[in-house]
Amino acid sequence: MDKLTDTPLSRTGSPRENSVDYKLFEQIESENIVKHSATWNLKYRAKHFPELKPGDRVWVKATSDLGSEGVVDRLDHNPNSYWVMVGAKVVKRNRKHLFLLFDDSLCVSAKGT
Repeated sequence: MDKLTDTPLSRTGSPRENSVDYKLFEQIESENIVKHSATWNLKYRAKHFPELKPGDRVWVKATSDLGSEGVVDRLDHNPNSYWVMVGAKVVKRNRKHLFLLFDDSLCVSAKGT
């Protein structure tokens, strides 16, 4: 019996994962991903909008609605999509077409102080 093959290894994983070069490669690769996403967001003006809740009052800006006020009815299973009640109909809109309306009572209380 050979002692080299029967003893348990102190490190787990493949030799590639255990090498110092591979760990350095992973670190550099993760930094490159962060840089690339930041550059892409600047180039294409990507924005992160706050999530809306059912009952929030929103302004719907879309070509078919020509700007109208609505209330968020529910979230859709697709990301950044919402069902909004505009007048008597319920329409599905993407988050980029919805702008949160501020509550008028908050504006009045802020002016009064």
